Amino acid sequence: MADLPDTTLSDTIRLDLPLSPRHASTVRMVAASLAADAGFNVDEIDDLRLGINEAVSVVTDVDAPDGARLIVVFDVNPERGVHVDVTRTLVAPLSDVDGPDDLARRILSAVVDRFSVTNGTFSLTKSRAVAEGR
Repeated sequence: MADLPDTTLSDTIRLDLPLSPRHASTVRMVAASLAADAGFNVDEIDDLRLGINEAVSVVTDVDAPDGARLIVVFDVNPERGVHVDVTRTLVAPLSDVDGPDDLARRILSAVVDRFSVTNGTFSLTKSRAVAEGR
């Protein structure tokens, strides 16, 4: 009998896209797929997609020169959830002041477990709900 893979291991997925809000749909689609593979339910997937949308909107809200990039790194662990770091290149790093406005903070507070802007990186974490009896 073959050994089953250890589902507690994390997978890291990195997207490198042009720095533009038009790529938010691509990032949301990847986030939804990764969350579904990790066992998230439909509501948790939608929450992660909303959180990702806010993060990408904040990071891409800048006049970007040619060659500027949007970097999104997903750390997916079926036991812990999904952690996402969103950064940008060739423009000023994101600061706490540039971070989410009040509306975005309220949305993020409702849909993800944690979010922050630190050292130019917008980070968020969404955990899976633990089913009873597990």
